[in-house]
Amino acid sequence: METLRSAGRLLHEASWEASILLDREITELILLLETSLRDLSVSFQTYFQSQLMNANRPHAPAQDTDWI
Repeated sequence: METLRSAGRLLHEASWEASILLDREITELILLLETSLRDLSVSFQTYFQSQLMNANRPHAPAQDTDWI
């Protein structure tokens, strides 16, 4: 997760530089990448949180396993 967060920060900083040096429209393209990184981060967090909750239960419901 730390690598993902670090990449997100670097990408965000690069978008500032790119909008100043290149063109403001480049920030729209970078925003798509930032959004994807955020979605991936939320997915990781959701997955591991649900795995932790299931590990604490004696038997995980079948629908949870299918969803994961």
